[in-house]
Amino acid sequence: MRFLLGIALFVVVIGTAAALVLSEVPAWRIGGVILLAAFLFISYAADWFEAWSNERHVEQRPDLLRNEVIGERVKARGRFELRDGMATGLVMLNGVQWKAYCSDHVPEDGELLTVQRRDGLTLYVRSRGGDA
Repeated sequence: MRFLLGIALFVVVIGTAAALVLSEVPAWRIGGVILLAAFLFISYAADWFEAWSNERHVEQRPDLLRNEVIGERVKARGRFELRDGMATGLVMLNGVQWKAYCSDHVPEDGELLTVQRRDGLTLYVRSRGGDA
């Protein structure tokens, strides 16, 4: 659902910016360029902000860095993407969102996975029936 909302927002902003840039009014053209530049900057900065937010969260909750998560069940959140032979996405563990890699398949949203290892703020997971 979040992915579809992102696509809808992208279409609306790009469409509005294009309409403004192609308008006859010079001030609207400038507004369209500014809108497009702001949208691209915010899209780029969103990943940085998420990483910064995760670091702050861990500073406030150092217990998240313990290795006690190995063997825990986690739920896939959203869509995993295949990159360099490894599925990359997000999982929820104890109410906290983690970046995760899965090497045995591309998990579906809501699928239960098992944590195999943790590297910093990243979890390596497998399907529930996967080998260790």
